[in-house]
Amino acid sequence: MLPLFLLSMVVNGTVVLDPGHGGYQPGAHAGKGKYEKTLTLQVAEAAKAELIKRGHTVILTRTTDQYVSLGARSRFANEHHADVLVSIHANDAPRSSDAQGIETYFLSPRATDAAAEALAEKENDDPNTDTESGGLLGTILSDLKRSNAAIESELLAARMQGALVRATSAKSRGVKQAPLAVLKRTEMAAILIEIGFLTHKVEKEKLWTASYQAQLANGIADGIERFLNDNDSPELPPVLTVPLISLTNRQKRSPPPKLAAARKKGTAVAKSSSKKPPAVVAAKKAHQKRPAAVVAAKPAKKKTAGALKVAAKKQVTRATHAAR
Repeated sequence: MLPLFLLSMVVNGTVVLDPGHGGYQPGAHAGKGKYEKTLTLQVAEAAKAELIKRGHTVILTRTTDQYVSLGARSRFANEHHADVLVSIHANDAPRSSDAQGIETYFLSPRATDAAAEALAEKENDDPNTDTESGGLLGTILSDLKRSNAAIESELLAARMQGALVRATSAKSRGVKQAPLAVLKRTEMAAILIEIGFLTHKVEKEKLWTASYQAQLANGIADGIERFLNDNDSPELPPVLTVPLISLTNRQKRSPPPKLAAARKKGTAVAKSSSKKPPAVVAAKKAHQKRPAAVVAAKPAKKKTAGALKVAAKKQVTRATHAAR
C-alpha cells in the first residue's frame, strides 16, 4: 500500500487488466483440476476491486472463462484509450520444481535470455493471428504512439516488479524483455507479469489463497500508481522530456562568450589573411608599371623610323632627279 501522503497525490487513470488464457486455452496446470486461466481471473478481479477503491477506472479483457485472441486483447486496450495494460499470468517449470518468484516483462524484439524466449513461445501460442489495418496514416500515427509506449512500458515494468515483491515478499526474478504477442500493437504502457510458479510446491498453494491474492492485488495497484505518478511528475526521466527547440529559436540564441570571442578572432584572422602584404602590393604595382627607359624608347623608335623613312624618300627623289 502506498503511504498516505502519496495517495493524496495519485493520478487516476484508465487501467486494462488482462487475465491470461481462458476458454479452451487453460494455461499452466496446477494439479487437482486447477489451471492458470482460473487463477489469473481471480487475481485480476481482486486487483480491479483494489484499483476502483483507489479511484481508477478498470476494465477487464475477459470476465468469464472465455477465449480471447492475443490481438483482440491489445486492440481492446487501444479502443478503450487505456493508460496502462497489465496482462496477468502464472509461470511453470516442469523440469525445475525449485523455480519460484515473480517476474515482469515488457515488449522487445529480442528476449533477455533463453528462458524468456521459451516463455514468449509458450505465451504466444495462439492459432489466430491478427492483422493491422487503418491505412498508411493510421499506421504512422500508431507507430508514433508505440514508440513512446515502448519507453513507458519499461518504466512501468520496473515499478510493477518492485511493488509486487514488496507487497508479497516473493523472490524477485527481475524485469525482462521478450517478443510477447499480447503486448504488440499496444499504444500505451503495457507489461506482462508472471505472479508465481504453479510447479513450485509451496508457492502454488499460496497463489490460490485469498490473502495472498489480496497482496498481489495491492502490489499491482501500487505499481500502477507509482508509474502514473512518475509519468505525471515534472521531474521525468530525460528521455521522456526532451524539449523540442525550433530552428528559429535556435538561430536567435547568442553563442557563449568564449565561443563568440573565438568566432570573432577567427573572422579577424580570415580577413587579415585575405589582405596582401604591402611589399607584395608594391612589387605588383612595380611589375605592372612600365620602366621609364622602355616608355622613352618607344617614341624614339617611332621617331627614328619616321626620320629614316623621310631620308629614304629624299634619297629616292634625289636619285630620280639625278637620272633625268
